[in-house]
Amino acid sequence: MIEKKRIEEAQRNAKQYIDEGLLKVKDKDAPRFVGFFMKNAESSLQTASMLQEISDQQGLKATLKVSSGFESYLWVIVSSYYSMFYAATALLASQGIRATGQIVHKVTGDALIHFFVSNEKLAKLLEQYEEAQAVGLELIGREELMKKTLRSLHTTPQ
Repeated sequence: MIEKKRIEEAQRNAKQYIDEGLLKVKDKDAPRFVGFFMKNAESSLQTASMLQEISDQQGLKATLKVSSGFESYLWVIVSSYYSMFYAATALLASQGIRATGQIVHKVTGDALIHFFVSNEKLAKLLEQYEEAQAVGLELIGREELMKKTLRSLHTTPQ
């Protein structure tokens, strides 16, 4: 849950960004970029997933001819962050809102809070997200158990 103090800060910032032109509302061109931003969000998430797999799996490292000590968890986090950033940008664009400027990431975060959290538009979406997250984590846990079981079958002498 976002604290009331943070919501108030985002509301003040959003009003300032609008005055300074860093946050454009009722931008008629913004909705046409939703697909572009979502494509970037999906690509960033796939990149994070691939980097995670390469970092975790020695066999995949060998196949790709990457050193056995290779790990790229920092870039898993960075790619995941960008996936969320692009998805947030798409959500704003779908409502005719466009963040710009050198501090676009800050503007985007404050805009999300100002336009969606403070008026509880996202409350229902966040509830659905948490439910989906719980199901996803359960599935991932099952998938990991399955992978471990399969690995042990392949390494057990018969």
